[in-house]
Amino acid sequence: MGKPSLGIFLCLGCRESIIHDLREVILQYRKVISRYLDLLYSEKTKVIERRYLRSFHGGTSLDEKVLSTIASIAATSIYSDADKVFVGFSTTPEYVKVSVRGSSELALKGVNLGELTRKIAEKVGGSGGGHISASGAQIPIGKEEEFLDLLEKELAEKLEGKS
Repeated sequence: MGKPSLGIFLCLGCRESIIHDLREVILQYRKVISRYLDLLYSEKTKVIERRYLRSFHGGTSLDEKVLSTIASIAATSIYSDADKVFVGFSTTPEYVKVSVRGSSELALKGVNLGELTRKIAEKVGGSGGGHISASGAQIPIGKEEEFLDLLEKELAEKLEGKS
């Protein structure tokens, strides 16, 4: 939450002198996450459903710094579906940040989101990568639909007949 020095001081053993600031940062972080989850709940109509994925574009209202957290919570609680990937977008002045989340069930079916995200991000002029069930990317503004189309196609190829 904009105070990386607190982590360094904590690692150096200066806990007593920064405990108040740490609590304040945690409180601020929880408020920010809560506000964005409220946004996601209130704008459920903006969640686009496809056969193998769901996506939500927070635009410039969703801070890229918390996009991954929001996508993880959405994928595991609000929109939990073992057979669908959740994709969140956040727009910055320079690029669109993408956060992709999936289930362990999809991983068992051969879906590696880190590899797919890297491959697709590169195809649309961006970069990305990550882990089997969680990944992220930065793509050019305006390439969100192309990213989703390519991801949907890749997921269909991986999952058709493997259910």
